[in-house]
Parts: sequence; structure tokens; C-alpha cells
Amino acid sequence: MIRDSTSRPAAWLRWALSRVGHYLEPLIAVRVVSRGRGYHLGLRRCIRKRRKFYRGSQWVALDRPSLEHLLYQFTENRQLNRVFRRSIIPDESYVQTIMTPQYPPASGPLNYVEWVVEEDAPRTLTMQDLPKVLAQGSPFCRKVEIGVSDELMDELDRRSAISA
Repeated sequence: MIRDSTSRPAAWLRWALSRVGHYLEPLIAVRVVSRGRGYHLGLRRCIRKRRKFYRGSQWVALDRPSLEHLLYQFTENRQLNRVFRRSIIPDESYVQTIMTPQYPPASGPLNYVEWVVEEDAPRTLTMQDLPKVLAQGSPFCRKVEIGVSDELMDELDRRSAISA
């Protein structure tokens, strides 16, 4: 594998692929994705209707009218579906591309999360994290786990006036 090797020829090949990719960018897309297969190579498609594409978190919260708009676009906008069918990371741009022109995103994060870089995963929250979760002011928090976060979830439910 090119991306796993640290040898001199592999480093040169990575550099050469990057240069060629940037030169051919208007026609051919070259992307390096840390997860999965590494390098992705694809032909760019021309979209007749010039559309602006948006990207963002794959974690979204939608109200009923927004969800109905999204589902309508999903069933009716076949051209957009074809574009995203073979894209590298559609879950971080499909919903945003449909929703942003009509429903601008809310400012600020919708969920509180503490990311552990070494594990490339969110840290499980406990009762000790309650002040930070409340200070963020977000309606959601991630990640809670049964048995570990029970006390935190109960307190958040009490503060939200949600009865179990």
C-alpha cells in the first residue's frame, strides 16, 4: 500500500500523484481519505444547473418542515442523487446541499462532544462533565453509554423536565 509505506520510492510516488492530481483537478478528482482505501480517483461531472454545494457535520437535527423538504428533494431531485451516489463522503454534504439554501443552519454546535484524537472517537461522558455540557448550551451531547453515563442522563432528563 502506498499510504502505509515510508520508503523513499513510496514517498516520491505520493508526491507525484499529488502533483498530477492538482494539475488535472478541473477534470479528474484525486482525494486522499485517511479512512478506507486511501487514494480515490474519479472523473468530475458537469452539472447543468449550476448549484452551490455545502458541507458540514453528518450529525443534524431537523424539524418537521425541514425533514419534509429533505424527503421531497430526495425523491424528486434525481440529478442531485446521481451526483452524490458516487461521491467520497456524501453524508457530510448531501443534506447540507439540499437544506442550506432554504433553511440556513443554526449558529453554534448542536451537540457537545469531547473528541479523543488518539482513539479517533468521542469520549464517553459522565456526571463530572455536567457543567461543561450545560455551559455549551447545546440541546444534545455525545457520547453517553448505559452503565457509565446513567447519572448524567438522569440529571439531564430532570433539567429538561423529561419524565422517564
